[in-house]
Amino acid sequence: MTEREKMLAGQLFWAGDPELTRLREHARQIVRRFNTQEPENMDLLRGLFGRTGSGFIVRPEFHCDYGCNISVGDHFYANSGCTILDVAPVTIGDSCLMGPNVSLYAVGYPLNAALRAAGPEYGTPITIGNRVCLGGGSIVCPGVTIGDQAVIAAGSVVTKDVPANVVVGGNLARILRELRTEKQYKAVLFDFDYTLGDATEVIVAGFQHAFPIMGHPVPERESIRRMVGYHLLDAYTLLTGDNDPARRMQFQGLFRAVAHPMQVEHTLLFPGTVDLLKALHASGVRLGMVSTKNAGVLEAVLTHYGVRSLFSLIVGGDMVAIPKPDPQGLNDAIAALGVDKADVLYCGDTVLDAEAAQRAGVDFAAVLNGTTTADAFPAFPFVHIAPDLHDLQVWLRL
Repeated sequence: MTEREKMLAGQLFWAGDPELTRLREHARQIVRRFNTQEPENMDLLRGLFGRTGSGFIVRPEFHCDYGCNISVGDHFYANSGCTILDVAPVTIGDSCLMGPNVSLYAVGYPLNAALRAAGPEYGTPITIGNRVCLGGGSIVCPGVTIGDQAVIAAGSVVTKDVPANVVVGGNLARILRELRTEKQYKAVLFDFDYTLGDATEVIVAGFQHAFPIMGHPVPERESIRRMVGYHLLDAYTLLTGDNDPARRMQFQGLFRAVAHPMQVEHTLLFPGTVDLLKALHASGVRLGMVSTKNAGVLEAVLTHYGVRSLFSLIVGGDMVAIPKPDPQGLNDAIAALGVDKADVLYCGDTVLDAEAAQRAGVDFAAVLNGTTTADAFPAFPFVHIAPDLHDLQVWLRL
C-alpha cells in the first residue's frame, strides 16, 4: 500500500511521503491564495475540496491539510479561522454553520512515546450531519460523528459522538439539553427586518440624512445594520449616546421624512419568504407578525408583495408600550390568536427576538439573515437555527 492509501485506510502512515508532501503543498498554495485575495474566491476552495454543494461560503483565514478529503453539502457556512485537518475524510451535511475559529481534527498520533517519536500518524474520519451548528472556538476530535440538528456550544471540546437534536457544551462536551423537533405548531409569528425582509437601504438613508442635520458624524452602513431590530429611538441613542427625549423625537421626524417614502419600493423580501408563508398558510398554520417596525409600514410592504392576506394579525412597534425584548407584542399576538403558548413558534434574527420569546414562554427559531451570528443564540432557549428561510421551511417539514 502507498502511504496515501494507508492514510485513508486509517492505518499508521508516514506524512513525509513525497506524494503526501506534494498534496499538502498544493493545498497550502491554494489556501494562501484564498486567504489573501479580496473579495474571497470560493472557486479556489471548490476546486480543492472533494465535494461542495450550493450556497458554499467560507470566510478567511481558512486552513486545511489536504482539502481533497473534505466533503460538504448545500448551504455550508464557516466563519473566519476555521481549521480542518483532513488526514481522514471529513464529511459535513447540508445547512451546517460554523462559528469563528472552529477546528475539526481528523488526525491522531500513537500513544506509545517511542513509536510517536518515530514520526507516524493516523487519521480517523469525522462526520457531521445536516443542520448542525458549531459555536465559535469549538473543537471536534478524531473519529467523532455529530447527529442532525445538533448544536455545539462555543468553546466545546467534542471527543465522543453526539446524538441528533441535542445541545452539547463544555470541555469535555456533554449533553446540556434536548431539542424538540417535528412539532406541529398552530401559530408561527415572525419578526420582519432581517427575518423576512431587508429594508437596509431605507434605514441607512434615514440615519445618514438625520445625523449630520443633528450635528452627529454620518454613521457607517455596518454600524447602522447592527442596530436593525432595535426600536428606532433606542438605535439612535445606542449610536450617539444622546438620550434627550426632545432630540430623540427630532431624530425620528428627520428619519421618517426620508425613510417613509422609500419603504415600499426599497424594502425587499428575502429568498424563500413567499414560499414559506404560503406553505405555512396552506397547512393551516396561523401567521402573525411581531416587529418593532411601524404597523402601517408593515401593512404596506406585505400588501405590495401580495402576502398580507396570509397573516391573521400584525403587531407593530407603535402598538406596544415597551419594545422587544419585552414580550408585550408576543403576548398580545398570542392572546388575539387564541392559541396556547405551547403551540406557538416565534422566528427572528436577533437576541432581542430570542429573549422576547423566552420571556413570553414560546419556542424560538433563529434565522441568520441579519448581522447576528449563530454563536449568539445558545445563550437563549431555541428549537432551531436556520441559515436561511429555505432551511426553516425544510425543518418545519413543509
